[in-house]
Parts: sequence; C-alpha cells; structure tokens
Amino acid sequence: IGDWIVVDGANYKVIELGIHATKLLDLFNEVMYMPTSMIASKPIVNLSRSPELWLRVAVEIDMGITPSQCKHLENVAKQFMSTDKRNYGSSCLVVLRGLHDRLKVELNVIYCLAFNGSQRLAMLEAQSRMIFVVMQALVDMGVSFTGTDGMIFCHNPASLDAVLDPST
Repeated sequence: IGDWIVVDGANYKVIELGIHATKLLDLFNEVMYMPTSMIASKPIVNLSRSPELWLRVAVEIDMGITPSQCKHLENVAKQFMSTDKRNYGSSCLVVLRGLHDRLKVELNVIYCLAFNGSQRLAMLEAQSRMIFVVMQALVDMGVSFTGTDGMIFCHNPASLDAVLDPST
C-alpha cells in the first residue's frame, strides 16, 4: 500500500488491497477499482521498489553531427546534472540511432535520475529541465533539429561556453 505501480502501461498508486478489488489512484488523482484477479494475472512493475530511473531526450537532427559535438553535448548534460545531485545521477550517454526522413538521424541523450519512478512530479520536472538543456546546447552548437512539437530549430550564434562560464 502506497507504492506506485505500472499495470498495462498506466501508472497507479495502490491505496487499498482487497481480496476482490484493489483501490488505485491514477496520475490525475482519480480513484479507480480494479479486480485483484485482473492485476494478479498481468505483469506489474513496482516503481517504488525499483532502482533509479533512466530517461531519455530524443530529437531528430540533421545528418552530419560530429563525434566531438556528441561528446560536447554529453559533457554539457553531465555538467548540468552535477549541479543538481538531488534530482540527477551521474550517468549520461549520447547515442545516435536510425536514419529518418529528409536525412535526419535520431539523437538520444540517456540519463539517470537520483530517484525511482514513484516520484512522478519530480520526474516530469527533471525531464523538462533536461529537454531545455539539450535543445539549448544543440542550438548553441549550430545543429539544426526538429523539436518535440515539430518546430525546426537552427543555429544561434551565442556560445554555450559563454553561457556556462560565469567569468565571462
């Protein structure tokens, strides 16, 4: 009771566990009752008892990003994560996958949070901050990309180093 679980891809907090029905609370604070037999017959992920959570930011970028730009992006993400140990772990990885339409490639920044999936609001806030950091770094490096809403972003002459270096 009190644990966050995933059943059929949906997240719920367990409120009461009964012989016939289990009382659950969804992400919108709506109460629902699910037959306990139905829950018992499905795979369940207990987010409250899971280790730290790994998330990713994925964007489509133009072909031609260099390995040094990928490494720079990884360093920017790690530097950002090191300033907020309460929310982020120390692991981060940049991976390029698959060729898409219009000569685009999928760029993934995979990173670790300092908590598990039971802290839903903190997870969403941390994800939003990381999306901003990744998109700002791409713009500062002059890498064109398609945002999550389909908008096209391209070069901004501001240097990321100048933004991150407080002495300038």
